[in-house]
Amino acid sequence: MAPSKRTFRMALSVSMINRVLLVLLLASALVASPVRGETATGPPPRRLLDYLAVDYRGAVQDGEVISPTEYAEMTEFAATAQAMITALPASEAKADLQRRAAGLQKLIADKAPEGTVATAARALAADLIKAYPVTLAPMEPPDFARGRALFAQNCLSCHGAQGDGKGRPPSGSSRLQPRLPTKAAPASAACSHSIR
Repeated sequence: MAPSKRTFRMALSVSMINRVLLVLLLASALVASPVRGETATGPPPRRLLDYLAVDYRGAVQDGEVISPTEYAEMTEFAATAQAMITALPASEAKADLQRRAAGLQKLIADKAPEGTVATAARALAADLIKAYPVTLAPMEPPDFARGRALFAQNCLSCHGAQGDGKGRPPSGSSRLQPRLPTKAAPASAACSHSIR
């Protein structure tokens, strides 16, 4: 007897939730074990730069601030990344990384186009990794209970209990951009929020 459509959908839901939990667990293991180039007190500068590259579009459009809260966050993240880069151990690349971090802050202050800021932030993050390599594997197996708790705390409201994107948007938001990944279109959109 062939499985019903409902059974198939339930299996897909469980599979998607397991994948989301695994990603969250791996991310939490990485955050829990700082390595060279990272700090124990917060996300390393490369993560701030990655976040900035993705979320800047929600702060500025056509040279105008469209969300003062997001813009303040982008300004803060760029300044924090600059300070963290300054605090890194000496290397041949450090002075250039500091100069480029200051340039990124200026781009944000000047409300530069999204593509310009995203390209500068991603290039700086890539060169930061080259100058200060990081291990991208957890030091211990993931804790599934912690992953479930992180999902419930940070993801459930938008992604929904089944991981199908049918949660409720955050207060004050009528529509999320980009659209959340779903079972039907998992690769067409990616959640850009980071978990700490």
